[in-house]
Amino acid sequence: MEKLLADPGKPDHYLFVIDTEEYAGNFEREMYAYVTGQVGECEVGEEVARMARKKDASFFTRLEDLVKSIPDELGDYSPVSIFPTPGWFNNGVDGHYRLGQEVEALAHYKQQVEKRAREAPLAYAERHRDKVRTEEQKKVDEANALTEVPKHHAYQSVAIYLHKIPGKDLIETMKKRALEIANEGMGFQKSSKPTITGFRLLEQRTAFTELPI
Repeated sequence: MEKLLADPGKPDHYLFVIDTEEYAGNFEREMYAYVTGQVGECEVGEEVARMARKKDASFFTRLEDLVKSIPDELGDYSPVSIFPTPGWFNNGVDGHYRLGQEVEALAHYKQQVEKRAREAPLAYAERHRDKVRTEEQKKVDEANALTEVPKHHAYQSVAIYLHKIPGKDLIETMKKRALEIANEGMGFQKSSKPTITGFRLLEQRTAFTELPI
């Protein structure tokens, strides 16, 4: 029987990752548009992309063929996504913390669960409120019993997918452009000015493991 295995010499794609200290879902498409001069199928950031291309058309021409679109969980193709940030975690109630801040993160988690428990019954008709209060109080009791904070990925990074590794000069220009747009501001009324903490270049490979049948 022929085994279907990934080609060990050929990565699926590469990722140019921009790490920040803010949730990247607020700005990842606009940052991508400015860094690459392109947009995804959603066309978010088209104005930013046009502005970027005017500044340095030759750079974007060289970068254009390197960018790769991949399907997201809904099947829509995009060349950019939010990405987990090393050294950070999400406590499950929209709180982003550095490793080492577990005490503060747990306190915030308990406060948020209690706040939601107080507010939840207000959204229901009177006949359902007692049941909702009981369910929410159970969540509060479970939260208060915790001694360790729940930890989830903190998506504070922007990942740009590439067919192959860019040259050093292209990478340095991508870094420069990311820093420029972060300083200028992005998102609603340019309210997001994330602090960029670093850049990474990752290689992603698919591996198959054959199971007994």
